Amino acid sequence: MSTKKYLFIVLLIWGWSCAPTPTFIPKVSEINAVDFTPFTEKGFLFTPNKYTQDYESIGIINFTYFPEANLIEKKIKRGKDEKDDMIVKFWDIEKFDINLLLYEVYTASIQMGADALTEFSIKSVSSNHALGSSYPVSINGIQVYGFAIKRNK
Repeated sequence: MSTKKYLFIVLLIWGWSCAPTPTFIPKVSEINAVDFTPFTEKGFLFTPNKYTQDYESIGIINFTYFPEANLIEKKIKRGKDEKDDMIVKFWDIEKFDINLLLYEVYTASIQMGADALTEFSIKSVSSNHALGSSYPVSINGIQVYGFAIKRNK
């Protein structure tokens, strides 16, 4: 192994060893409920199942959403002298409500002429940004998929 490669590996290991080690990770309990009631009241059907009655095929809905993120710089005072202050940068990622985003899916379905979205699924997706920079971030979003139909009543 060449000296340059050896030195690079040593510096890489040294850099990792200098990173702060978390000493506490709090527990998280989270419930994400999707409420179809507002849509059912309007006669629209969301279902993860296939529709077995007569219907017209309208199209496929594939909706993906990633929230906005901003790199924030914050000054933390550590002493009386301004030289002691520490600058921290972190990503502030917007919170989102799946129920509000579902209105976008509903609106797109209605505009296509559908009154139901079958084989409906929601899954978490992530997108990596600023890779190779000092402040990379992975943003979690959602993907909604379904088969838009018009039910024959």
